[in-house]
Amino acid sequence: STLLLLFKMASTTMTAPAAPAAPVTTTTTTEQPQAVDFVNSTTSTGSQQIFDGLRRLLLQPSLARLPKCDLRPLLEDDRVTLAKVQAAAPIKSLLDLFRAAALEPSLSFNTGTGAISIILAIPSAPAGLAAVLTAAASADNNNSEASQAAPAALLWVMLGLCPLQAELETLFAAASHGGGLASLRDNTPLLANACLLLFMRETAVALGQRVVNLAQRTVKLTLEAGNKFIKGVRDGVVFTDSMRKLYQFSPAYLQVTGFDAHTDTFSPEILAAQQSSLVASMLQTFTRFLDAARYFPSDELVQGYTPRLQAFFESGVRTAGQSVGFRPAPQQQTALALYLWGTAGCGKSEFVGALRSSLENTLRHHFDPLKRVDVVKIALNAMSPESLSNELLIRGISDWSVERLLEQTICKGNVALLHLEENPEDPVLQERLYTLVKTVIAKVTARYAEYRANVVFVFTSNYPPVDAIARDAAVVRMAPPSAAQQARWCAVTLQDAIAKRLVPSVDLTVDLAAQPPALADLRPLETWRTCLAFHVTQLVADLMPELLEASAPTPVGTTSPSASSSVSSSMASCATSRATSRATSRATSPLPSVASISSSVAPTKVHVSITGSTHELCLRCSIDDSDEQQAEAERRSTYSHIASLMLKEEDEGLDEEEEDEDEVEEVLQQPLSQKQKRQSAASLLFPAPKAGRSATTATLTPETCGCSDSNNSDSESTTGLWREACLRSTDGFFFYHADSPARLCNSNNQLLQAHEAGIVVTVCAMVLQNFLKPGVVTLAGGSAAKRAEVIATLRALLQEDLAENLHTAELELTETAHQTLISGESRDIRGGLMQYLDDITNPAASLASTRRQQQFALVTMHVNDVGQYMARELLESKVSRTHRHQIRKEGVLFCVDIHDSSSVTETIHSRSHAVIHLTN
Repeated sequence: STLLLLFKMASTTMTAPAAPAAPVTTTTTTEQPQAVDFVNSTTSTGSQQIFDGLRRLLLQPSLARLPKCDLRPLLEDDRVTLAKVQAAAPIKSLLDLFRAAALEPSLSFNTGTGAISIILAIPSAPAGLAAVLTAAASADNNNSEASQAAPAALLWVMLGLCPLQAELETLFAAASHGGGLASLRDNTPLLANACLLLFMRETAVALGQRVVNLAQRTVKLTLEAGNKFIKGVRDGVVFTDSMRKLYQFSPAYLQVTGFDAHTDTFSPEILAAQQSSLVASMLQTFTRFLDAARYFPSDELVQGYTPRLQAFFESGVRTAGQSVGFRPAPQQQTALALYLWGTAGCGKSEFVGALRSSLENTLRHHFDPLKRVDVVKIALNAMSPESLSNELLIRGISDWSVERLLEQTICKGNVALLHLEENPEDPVLQERLYTLVKTVIAKVTARYAEYRANVVFVFTSNYPPVDAIARDAAVVRMAPPSAAQQARWCAVTLQDAIAKRLVPSVDLTVDLAAQPPALADLRPLETWRTCLAFHVTQLVADLMPELLEASAPTPVGTTSPSASSSVSSSMASCATSRATSRATSRATSPLPSVASISSSVAPTKVHVSITGSTHELCLRCSIDDSDEQQAEAERRSTYSHIASLMLKEEDEGLDEEEEDEDEVEEVLQQPLSQKQKRQSAASLLFPAPKAGRSATTATLTPETCGCSDSNNSDSESTTGLWREACLRSTDGFFFYHADSPARLCNSNNQLLQAHEAGIVVTVCAMVLQNFLKPGVVTLAGGSAAKRAEVIATLRALLQEDLAENLHTAELELTETAHQTLISGESRDIRGGLMQYLDDITNPAASLASTRRQQQFALVTMHVNDVGQYMARELLESKVSRTHRHQIRKEGVLFCVDIHDSSSVTETIHSRSHAVIHLTN
């Protein structure tokens, strides 16, 4: 273990002695290094001097003068004996090196495995250590005595034995941020590991293992050849010549030393207490990461998973010791197994995603910064035992079976999370499928027995488990979060969604006075959050486009400023022109670029207020431009005004004066960001919101939002820019502009009612700006011909706007056999509609890379009750996964056509952003 506190000297420096100790005599001549009085000096003084010496060694390794020790002839010789090992010059050099550092080494040789080890006695007293470390800290290349002592501090720190280890790690972390050691910290965040790497480079000797025996007070070091060490050959992990992992300390290694500084004792009992404390800390860390993932579990869920998660952590902590090798004991193969069941939409699958990220981040934070938790997902509801067997078992040298994916994860020491989704209701089928899964897990772990517990599994289902599953997993019946938890989720995630679209310098506050109703199915809350974030972003775009994050993806439909969007011109007949007043005062100095604006001004305060009822909301967005920012705000307004003129190619009087023409020309010399083009083009879809300057924060009503004829919001003050808008909704979750006159029409016949067309327009705009991933419009009722007419009109309008960047697909999902149209055959790595969408939405796909523009897809699915069930996964607002691949859904719009013989099921309704009921 790291024996930072194993020495009485360390505790002495932390507590006052009974009587003052005699000062240590020092030599102040330049020829001799100055010693450190560890008794009378402060801890920070001693650690700083030692760290200064280590810094020189890390930056100039040659100062350490470590001997080269090539162990390959010994390790590769099948006939090597103990006598030959003892007589070898490299071994003698290593032993002398450790003796010079006062570490009392002894040699060990395993004749069976050929392993060569050095055993060090844990020092029980610091006699002479202070002088050695001080000499090393003051090492000077021109001073022979100091140079001989230079490796001592390096050896003590790389083995975790230095009395001031914690202080040195703190100094290393501080020096790595902006100091000369920044590049070293990129390789390893710990000083102990940096010293191990330096030792390996200079001596060609690596540590394969480091085992502490508290009962015998020894540290055993297993030696490996490191002549040709390779960094980054596997996931950034350092390996020795024999491709064994180099020993590395974990970030938590100082917490599990087994030593108590107050009593100057160490024991297994103390170590056990420290390990328990570390496990408690890991559980707290997991909870914090779960909260950061915006998943707020119920008390029942926490009580269900905590015992299993705690057992998983406890086993891994005991096995890892102080190394990065977190590996739960093999007998803990079911330490982390959960069965989550409950009503649809209560957050089961979302918890699996949050569990994966939180578990991975917890293990990285405390143990291995490179640890991964990989999800292997199987949809059991779509599987028969025969088809599941085909998906599970390896069929070739390189395939994408579940068995192969599990093997590729655990063979590297990572954790495989097997997500068994949609466990069916039939108890007999449940048991048969589970038996198959257990068989595959047993096959994989038989080849990697030490990693057996690295395979964990989580069931999600709408139905309770059979006894065979309940015996192996912790069963948790999930209920929807409480109304208070849902309200908290809405408030937190809405602010997150808005902030994600703004530049980092924005100081955002959201005053949410209107909440959606509490639900049993939580999917509509996602729609509510995303929709409001979209409308708020439009208000910010009208006020200051430069506040929008420039790195956001840019739809291709807005790259041509010379033509208005066909979606807006054909689907939205905006009666009012966008003639809202903007601040058009001219600045005498040249207009700044967007980049210079973002970098030169203080953080901008953006305040969003949301008030109203379930079906009508009033948004107000205000931007603070205080006195010291007034000049910059005026230039921003001028820039935004001229940029919008350029986009619409309208002359609103700028040619009346010659100086105005010069100013426009000056702006045209500056590149307009694609983000600004996108926001301006998208804003044409909607009527202009109310605008002005105001110092008030009165409660908004439909009247003050411009939803009635009584408008008195033209008053101005000098404290801030603001915009207002009124939104309406038919379901309380998806909102559109209240006064939008948008319509879908064919000749003189109206296809949709005005509010329905407004909803569809909003869905399309949100897909174009990647707010909805994907957008889902469901058509039901009416005749098949009328539904087809609506689909054809929508396709034609998008095609005109997006041209070659729109791709269309159409499929019929009416029977179980049509499942292959979605995911392909079981033998295919990629197939079906998922392959089609992956080719369109994947940034690495040929379409996106060759055209250098985002691609879009309109997918029409004709479904009955069976098809609605099969399509549910694709319509989810998240990445769609199978055990073989996953697809992104940016730029995808699904149009779900419900057959005459069927009605919209709750499964589809909760995933749709617009459900249009047509009439004949």
